[in-house]
Parts: sequence; structure tokens; C-alpha cells
Amino acid sequence: MRGDAAPMTSGPTVEPRAFLADFGLAKAVATGSKLTRTGQALGTPAYMSPEQARGEVSALTPATDLWSLGCVLYEMLASRPPFEGDTDAAVVGNVIFAESPRLRTLRADVSQGLECVVRVCLGKRVQDRHTEAGALRDDLDRVLRGERPTARPDGSWVRKAAVAALCVASVSWAAAYTLRGRGPEGLPATASSSPSAAEALATRARALRQSDPRRAAEVLRAALEREPSRDDLRLERGLLLWAVGENAEAREEWGRIGYGSSEGTQAKLFLALEVFFRMAGAESRPHLVALREAPGRVGSLARGAVRVLDSEWSRAREDLRGVEGWEAHLLRGYIESWDPAGDRAAAVRAYGSALDSWIPFAWAWNNRGVARRAIGEDAGAVADYSRALQLDPRYAEAWNNRGNAKGRLGDHAAAVADLDRALELNPRYADAWNNRGAAKRALGDYAGAVADLDRALELDPRYATTWHNRAVAKQALGDLAGAIADYGRGIELDPRLPAAWSNRAAAKAALGDLAGAMADWDQTLGIDPQFAEAWNNRGGAKRLLGDPAGALADLDHALGLDPRSAWTWHHRGLAKRDLGDLAGAVADLDRALELDPRNAGVWNNRGLAKRDLGDLAGAVADLDRALELDPRLAVSWSNRGAAKRRLADHAGAVADLDRALELDPRNAAGWADRSLAKRDLGDPAGAVTDGNRSLELDPRNAAAWNIRGVAKRDLGDLAGALEDLSTAIRLAPEGPFGYSNRGLVFAGLGRLDEALADAEKALSMDPKGPYYAYAARGLVFIRQGKHAAALADLERFESLAIPADPLRKDVAAWKAEAARGAPK
Repeated sequence: MRGDAAPMTSGPTVEPRAFLADFGLAKAVATGSKLTRTGQALGTPAYMSPEQARGEVSALTPATDLWSLGCVLYEMLASRPPFEGDTDAAVVGNVIFAESPRLRTLRADVSQGLECVVRVCLGKRVQDRHTEAGALRDDLDRVLRGERPTARPDGSWVRKAAVAALCVASVSWAAAYTLRGRGPEGLPATASSSPSAAEALATRARALRQSDPRRAAEVLRAALEREPSRDDLRLERGLLLWAVGENAEAREEWGRIGYGSSEGTQAKLFLALEVFFRMAGAESRPHLVALREAPGRVGSLARGAVRVLDSEWSRAREDLRGVEGWEAHLLRGYIESWDPAGDRAAAVRAYGSALDSWIPFAWAWNNRGVARRAIGEDAGAVADYSRALQLDPRYAEAWNNRGNAKGRLGDHAAAVADLDRALELNPRYADAWNNRGAAKRALGDYAGAVADLDRALELDPRYATTWHNRAVAKQALGDLAGAIADYGRGIELDPRLPAAWSNRAAAKAALGDLAGAMADWDQTLGIDPQFAEAWNNRGGAKRLLGDPAGALADLDHALGLDPRSAWTWHHRGLAKRDLGDLAGAVADLDRALELDPRNAGVWNNRGLAKRDLGDLAGAVADLDRALELDPRLAVSWSNRGAAKRRLADHAGAVADLDRALELDPRNAAGWADRSLAKRDLGDPAGAVTDGNRSLELDPRNAAAWNIRGVAKRDLGDLAGALEDLSTAIRLAPEGPFGYSNRGLVFAGLGRLDEALADAEKALSMDPKGPYYAYAARGLVFIRQGKHAAALADLERFESLAIPADPLRKDVAAWKAEAARGAPK
């Protein structure tokens, strides 16, 4: 039997195989000769079997070597031994008690069969392993052939039941000891003050500190009851308590250590760092300053922390250069997280190094989550916050941070649940109130959002983001004035917050203050020229201000930044329609609908563009789709009514306009459209009534003055018609229809020169649209005796006018009169 098979006692040959290099601890199995006394362990700790670690020399068999070979095989595959620890004693404790990481979690390409063979080699009991090396060789051959091994682990991969006796080497790295009785959690039931008993508990605690630091702290408490003078264990217990959020108890533990020892100096450092990482404030400064001159790494760590308190980030990095250990990794993570120019990805790596090297601090998991969130790893951040909460379920900040990260991932209901828990633990947590308000807003609970944000601002009125969030919720509730005030307060606190400027601009635009909105969007883009939404919104405002070319330039810029914004394609389509590029408008609206096929507003506006192109059937189809998606969209009912009117479906037009006005009785354009539809149905009196209502709501609506003027003419009120049409021309001097219609009234009044001037002006603007101008000029030509010219104009009217236009009857009579006077 070899007795100490380990990588350093084996070596390569020229062939691809390994061999044992020495037999320094071997014994002859046949003679049973012994090398050591019973109770004394001998060998390399990381490759000892449990029976070797316990000093059970009489129990050593060839299966002991198979354990060691299993350790070597594990390390060949995983690049690390199966059991590790900071000291030899810790390694031995892990060999006896701890769980080795599964091979396939460290190296995914290891087959299940090979992992099974290694697990059999590392069976805690001798009888769990292969009976001889030949059986191990045969199983490895089977695995190489792709077959299943014959041996199976017995299911006790990690034996959690306590063994009857635990012995560790006592010469160079530990003292032998025996535990005869057991209490709860596998601790000795006796109150012995034996150093061996305390060391056994310390070994047990170190095996637990990664998986269950709270329980490890309890084990160390029992160890300190047996040996109260062990400042090294007291120091370690304080760290475990700190790791799980028991900060007050950790400080008490460290405070019991005398400061004349190396442990005392470290305790001072941990006391200072505990306050530093908890609040990074003035309370930790005196302790850190006092430690700056300490020798070695303690002084370097203290100097680096003081630099951080003074925001001297570069000098802090310099102080920590070359300093190793988990404390240095944590400080580096903190620096890269909080330095405005810091490397957040480096912060994630630094926190990870700290967590891998010692205790899994709850707050370090939380801080790594914050750093991961800063680089967009929200799912990873949620995992880190969850680990922090496993260690410390009372950690309000981690509940808050996890809720915030879940909200960023779109799981707003889960976010609210986490934030509820944060506020149960700390009802004065302003950031949690703010984050819950934001989550409620995302869920559509705007009133609940405002209530939460009110509370956040009571607790901390200096937080610009909270003012901004409350403004967004108020804007959603229709309180635009309140929203603008809140945006303004947020901007006072943080004038570099582009979203606040942009959203305030949108609120101002909704209130009709387009000039103020433009100024705010200018500010937004001065702060963040890559803010695609602001380019989009400013383009929309320019369009409403009558600058479609400027709008198009802004919208082109927005699409360069975000070509998948359906709203930007939508707005650019509207700008192109305003510029008369109807085909381009339809193409942009097509793209908007590819990206957002359920947007009723885009279907509505594409219907309008198609109507303007003369595709009335296509327009009605698009408006049908808009109303399927949103049957309460009043403007689509109104627009479909207008399209049906042009298709001569006058009853359908009036029905759609009735519905539009039920939904929005303050829609001045809807009343004007219904006025026109009623006139087409031969109801000029109803047309005048609807025109009156339109002008009550919007006395600057030129189209309504125009329509009412035409209806008054139909009723024979030429003076009233002249007044209305002159007002329409004054309000919209660039529109041809006012001139066209007034020309017809002038002709009826016998004011032929004025009639001819208005008709000529209308036709110079648009030779097709204002077809009443042809009727007016035709009537003038009849009065002037120009019967052939009159016939030509009146026939032109008939080719352009809709079939149901009431003027057709008059034009038919005028044509007959012109025909009688025309030369044969």
C-alpha cells in the first residue's frame, strides 16, 4: 500500500502514463508492518482519505490509495483538488466533513460515467470505494469505451452524520483530538475546554463558512466557550457575523480583542471597514486614519480607504497596488463602483474575487449586483441580490435593489413585492418608496405611484429622480400643470437630467405651449445629443408649428439613432404628408405598422394619406382597422365619416360622425365635418347648426367658416354667406376653397368682377380641388355672354364634383342657359 499517492509523489514517463515517484510512506500489506502510531495522521492533507485524516492507521487498506488516486484524477480533470482550505487543518476538516464540488459543475465536458467513477473513489466510507485497483482500472476502461461503469456511489457522496472520532495530525499542523458525545448541529455535547475540541469546532466552522456562514458563526461561538482566549477565532466569528448582517454583534466580538496583538490590529481594521462599507462616512475616518501608519497590508488598506472617503480615486488605487486579500478586492470593487470614471466591469470582477476568496458577505453580493446592474447585467444582478437575501433576509437594501432590477427586466409585479418587503423592514427608506412608485406607475397604478412618491419626497426632497418619477405619474393622470412643476423641481436639483427636460417638453406641448416645449427639447439635446426620443419629439413639435422641413430633418436624425422606433417612422410619415409627399408618407407609415401593427393611430394616419392619394377604399379599410383596435378613437370615426362622404355614402358618413361626436363632443373639426355631410344630404339648416357648434369650440377654424358660408348660400342667405367666407379667407389666406366659394356668392350677388377675381385666384392655387371656382366663373361668363367658355367651366365642375354635391342642380340649369345662348 502506497499511503501517500499525490501529484508531487508521481510523475510522467516518456509514454503517456503516470507513475509513483517514491514510496516514502508505503507499508507491506501482507506483513501488516506499521509506520505510525495509532491516532497520528501522516500524508499530504489534500490527498488523505478520511480514515488517514482521523489517524485510524489500523483502518488503512488499498482503498486508502484508491481515495488518493481519486483525488489526483479529480485534480487532473478540474485543475484543483477536491478539498481545499486556508490551513492544513482546514483541509483535513473538509476531507472528513465537507462536500466536494461536483466535477460537472467545474468542467461540463466530463461525462457522467467518469464523474461516477471519481465519486466512487472518494466515498467517505472504505466500503463505498472500489475493492481493488483492478476494479478501478476496469471501470475507467469501460468509461473510455463509452460504457457505464459497474460501481455506483451509495448516495452518501457527502457524509453529514458525525463520525465517532476525529483525529488530525498533531506534529506540524494540528492536534489530535477525539469527540465522544454530540449535541445539536454535530457539536460536542461536553463542555470541555480542551484546545483540541475548540480546534475541531473551528475546522467545522471553516467547512461551513461559504455554504452557511450564520451556522459557522454559531459553531465558532461554541469553540470560544471552550477556549475564550482564542482571539483568532473571535476575529473570524466577527467576520462571519458581519457577512450575514449581524453588524452590532460583529462589533461586540471584535471589541473583546485586546489591541496589543496582530489580531487586535486586524480587529481595528475590520471595525473601521464595517462602518466604511455600511455608510462610507465620517464615522469610519478616525479609525482608518489611526491605522494608516500600521505596517504591511493593514496600513495600505487603511490609506486606500481614507483616499476613497476623500474621493481621491487614483491615489486610492495607487495605495492598493499590489495589496492582496479579500479586503483589498472589496475596496477595489468599491472604488470602481463609485468613481464617476470607474470601470464597472472591473468592479464586478473585484467583488467576485473577494467572494471567491473568503466569506460570502451579503453586502458584497449586494454591491456586486449594483455593479452588474450598472453594466446592464440585470439578470445577473437579480441573482446576486437573491444570494445576499439568502444570507441576510432582513437586508432592506438588497430587497430594494432586487425590486429595482426586476422592474428593469419588466417584472413589475415582482418588483412591487420585493419593495413591499424593503419598506416593511425600513419604512423610512426613501429610495424604496421611489422605486415602488416607479413600479406601480409601470403597472398603470398612477394614483398609487403618486402616493408612494409623495412619501419618498417627504423623506428626501433632494432626490431629483423622485420628482421626475412623480411628474411622469401626474402626467399620466392628466395633471399636466402639476407634472410641469415637478419636472421643474427635478431640473433645479439636477439640470443635467435629460429625461426631465424631454418629458417636461412633452407636457408643455400637450398644454399647447409648443414654443416652451421646443426650448426644453433644445436643452435635452444639448445635454444628450444621442437622445433619439427627444429628436423625435422635437420633430413632431416643429411639424405642429408649421415647419415640416425642420421636422423631417429632426426625424431623420432620430431614425439614424433608433431605426426601430415605430413612433419616429409615424411622425416622419406625417411630416412627409404635410410636405405633399403622399407616397413617401404611406411608405413611412407602412414601416411604422411593421414595427407596431397594433397602433390604431398609425392606421388612422395611413388612412388619411391614402385618402389624400385618392385611394378612398384603402383609406376606409385602414380606418376600419384603427377602429377595430380602438373603438373609442373619435378621430378615426370622424376621418372614416369624411372618407365615406367622398364615396357618396352620406348616411354612413353622418352615422360615423355622430359616433365621433358622442365620444368627443368638443371636437370642433368633427362638427365641421358633420356640417358638410348634412349639407350633402340636403340638410343645409342642420349644416348651419353644426357649423355654429364647431365655431363655438374653435372660432379660428377656417374650414368651419367656409362650410357654414356655403350652407348659408344654399339657404339663400348670401349676405351671411359672404361674411362667413370672408372670415375664412382672413384666417387662411393661402387656402383656395374660401376664394372658390366666395366667388360663387359674389356671382350670385351680381358682383361679377369680384367673383371672377376670386375664382381665378382659387384656380391659380389648385386647378383641381376648388371646383366651385369653375361654377363661379361659368356663371360670370353667362352674365357676360361668353356662353362657350361658360359651358367649358361648368362641364369641368361636373367632372370634379362629388356625385351628391347640392350645387349640381344649379349647374345643370346654368348649363342649359349657356347652351341656349351658345352659337349653334
